Amino acid sequence: MPHHAVLSHRAEELIELRLDDLEHNHLAHPAKPISPAKALLRNLWVLLLCGGVLTVVLLGKSRLHVAEPLEHVHAVNSAEPYFVPLGTAPIKYLYIANIAAPWHGAAGDSSGGHRRRRRGLLGAAADAVSQQTAALLEPLFAAGSGGTAAAAAAAAAGRTLKDPAALQALHLKQLMKQQLSHPRRVLAAAAAPGGPEPSAPPQLTMQIMQRNITKAATAAAAAPSIEALPNSVLSPATYGFHSVSQAVTCNLKEGQAVKCNAAITSSSLSDAFEAGQENFLVLSLNTPGQVAVELHFSEIGKLGYAKNWLALAILLGMLVAIATEKVHRMWCAFVAAFAMMSLLLWCNMTPSLAKVTEFLDESTLGLLFGMMILVGKLKDTGLFEVLCAATLKASRGKMWLLSVLMMYITACVSAFLDNVTTMLLMGPITISMMKTANGRDPRPMLMAQVLMSNIGGTATMVGDPPNIIIGTALQRYLGFVDFILHLAPGVIAASVPAAALILWLYRKELLGPIPDYSKVLSTVGQYRVTDWDLMAKSGYVMVVVLLGFLLHPLHHLDPAWFAIIGASILCIITSRLDVEEIMHSVEWDMLLFFAAQFVMVECAAEIGMIDMIGGWLEAIIRAAPAQQRTLVAVQILLWASAFISGILDNIPYTITMVPVIDFLASSGLGLNIQTLAWALAFGACFGGNATLIGASANIVTATILERQGFPMSFLGWMRVGIPVTIATVAVANLYMFRYCF
Repeated sequence: MPHHAVLSHRAEELIELRLDDLEHNHLAHPAKPISPAKALLRNLWVLLLCGGVLTVVLLGKSRLHVAEPLEHVHAVNSAEPYFVPLGTAPIKYLYIANIAAPWHGAAGDSSGGHRRRRRGLLGAAADAVSQQTAALLEPLFAAGSGGTAAAAAAAAAGRTLKDPAALQALHLKQLMKQQLSHPRRVLAAAAAPGGPEPSAPPQLTMQIMQRNITKAATAAAAAPSIEALPNSVLSPATYGFHSVSQAVTCNLKEGQAVKCNAAITSSSLSDAFEAGQENFLVLSLNTPGQVAVELHFSEIGKLGYAKNWLALAILLGMLVAIATEKVHRMWCAFVAAFAMMSLLLWCNMTPSLAKVTEFLDESTLGLLFGMMILVGKLKDTGLFEVLCAATLKASRGKMWLLSVLMMYITACVSAFLDNVTTMLLMGPITISMMKTANGRDPRPMLMAQVLMSNIGGTATMVGDPPNIIIGTALQRYLGFVDFILHLAPGVIAASVPAAALILWLYRKELLGPIPDYSKVLSTVGQYRVTDWDLMAKSGYVMVVVLLGFLLHPLHHLDPAWFAIIGASILCIITSRLDVEEIMHSVEWDMLLFFAAQFVMVECAAEIGMIDMIGGWLEAIIRAAPAQQRTLVAVQILLWASAFISGILDNIPYTITMVPVIDFLASSGLGLNIQTLAWALAFGACFGGNATLIGASANIVTATILERQGFPMSFLGWMRVGIPVTIATVAVANLYMFRYCF
């Protein structure tokens, strides 16, 4: 039977709209006539721009090498530090980007669960690792190649000395080579089996060293027996290496990978540095065991001193471009993301396409995508109009009561659903309600709601993305109930002045009576659910999805899974053929803006800009007197987090600051990890209200308004957002005094 093409309902609507444009002459006027030659000459700058990009790529082809999987993965053992030769060139600015695998202590390593997980990981990657190891074994011990310090010292001794010690060193070299040839060496990250649990956190040390060939002959004599090797901690000095720079330490975390960026400059070199000698980047452990590291480093010279400021300039340039509203914010974010990636390329840190996709926060993007489809389906049922009618009736014709109801309903819902989902649900209701109330501008009400959403979401662990990040990363110290007990009172206290300030700033729009209230009631009295069949299907799916969100403390699954699965089920049972209609409900410009912003901020983190900011905060806290350190730490974390979250999305900022507060709490400064976590949560969540790009829910709200013909300006947002942020952070500051004295 021949196939007959069937137009979807959405396609028919688009055709009708196009025909209507043709009939009423609504098409855009043709452009001013211009000759082809003049057009080609006038737009020659486009060719020059694209050619310039291609030229930069060709000139920088030596920097465009994309590493193969596991190419930069190495094993660092406490008995055999890992070294990388750097040559004899002077060190100006060596930038190191290092990711250490999760550390498993001796106690955890002996459990069956840990062993099974590690066996599964190693078995899946055995082929790839063994191929890489085989390729590295031959050149590993040659002059100038990287490898273990023991093997390098033994090889050097064997080449220069002819005595029994040298022969014993060669035997040690073969022993180390056999150990390295085992595939598990690359991915294992564990304390020595049966070894004592370390009292101090295990640390990975990175430093520049030089080698004394004559001292290398003592490596074999100083080395322990083969049986004692796994439980030994041998410093690089054992193998003839001596430090010529300040050491950079990185605390390893149990069950959690650690990112450790560092810079070794010419000013970091000690008096022991000898010009013209071969330099080595040496990685060592202070605790018996071994750890896998993904190591990237590059000598970037004078650019190293300016890279963080260049990244900050790109970020500020994007903010200015968005504020001018001459270009859509999505394109501003795209240009900023490409500029950040170009800066990465300039720093010899080429991001592969796979790496760039890792920069994306797939949880946020997946949640937005799924919820947009679900909300679009609910909108077609007439449910939002019915809810709008109920809210208007409850207001009794008083605009201030309607405003307070909507603000606090939004805040309460946001405490148990993340604020992105809350605004996707509440936005259509508010727009419908304000249109019904004699066509009022919905921007003040939606602005009030999203500000209260960010405030209310701070009360629980699942209400705001920064809280989810903090609770997940610090789950050993914080629980779901802890967030409610410690944050909810501060949120309630901050919501009162916030609501009052919003009503005062929007007093013309949100105060006074609702005009022609009786007429409005007669209009909304006619609102009904228009499609009960779709309403039932959508309602059942939405209830299950929301239950999945609320039960997050039990299953710990990403909420995006529930949103995407629920959207897929609903689309299959209601719109098997109308793909165009489904895709039309997705705000693609919003998703692309988020994607570009994630790439931009993660590139800034790779460059070291966010680490620089975290380092400033840490230095200020350390400089405070011991008896006032908690007070200073709370003030710095609270206000600095609020300010930075206003110009950066608070998600990547929180990801960066969690390791900082964990380090501060464990470094003997007398700081409580819970107190620091609450200060970070208040600052990051409340600070997101300051600007349009401060929080994900802000972008969602602005996009909803734009689709309805009510654009929200960047400066217009700041006019209300900054005063509310200052007021709420000030209240949180007063509340946090209870933890400081």
